[in-house]
Amino acid sequence: MPWRDPTYMHKSHLLAASNSAWSVYTQKLQVHYLLSTGQG
Repeated sequence: MPWRDPTYMHKSHLLAASNSAWSVYTQKLQVHYLLSTGQG
């Protein structure tokens, strides 16, 4: 069971942090792309 793993909370926290960082990065990339193509 994952909740019996002492590192489970830490792993899920790291995963959530990397996911949010990745979404911010892709969002910026998308905005930059739209601006550079003149669609923004």
